[in-house]
Order: sequence, then structure tokens, then C-alpha cells
Amino acid sequence: WSLERVHNELDEEMLKAWDVVETEFANRDVTWRDAAYIVALSRVAEAHEVRGLWP
Repeated sequence: WSLERVHNELDEEMLKAWDVVETEFANRDVTWRDAAYIVALSRVAEAHEVRGLWP
């Protein structure tokens, strides 16, 4: 990959992440930190549902 492509891909991922946190912030009337925490815990919970408990 070229350096430009790396930057473009990173920009896209960062903007998607920002949009998800911004949505939680607006919908739940919480702080930015709490919104990011909600997103993170939601992702962990989803992964746990999909993969199951291990070991």
C-alpha cells in the first residue's frame, strides 16, 4: 500500500468510529467519555455473544 492509501483507510476508519461515538453521545445524554465506553462495552458484549465463553 502507498502511504496515501494508508492515510485514506485510516481516515475512513476514524470517521466511522467518531460517528458511532457521536451517535451514542447524542442519543443517551452522556459525556463523550461515557459514550466511548458504551461503544467499547457494546463491542465486547457482541463479540462474547458471537464467540461464546472461552475457555
